[in-house]
Amino acid sequence: MAQALADQRIEESKRAVEIQTMRAEAEVEPLRWLAEQLRLLRESGPDAIIGYLRNVKLDLYQQARNIFLTQKP
Repeated sequence: MAQALADQRIEESKRAVEIQTMRAEAEVEPLRWLAEQLRLLRESGPDAIIGYLRNVKLDLYQQARNIFLTQKP
């Protein structure tokens, strides 16, 4: 009985590790995709990254509820 309980706990632990590994991979995948996109933009030249950043900022401005602007001295 004790051996069966121990074996069950081991299997549960293995499954928990698999689930956490899949979650970690799911979190990393968008970062890998973004890194690849930025690499391709960098290869396209400096103007490509400037345009990309402008588009990202525009999208963020559309999603923002409040925008705080600071003046440069």
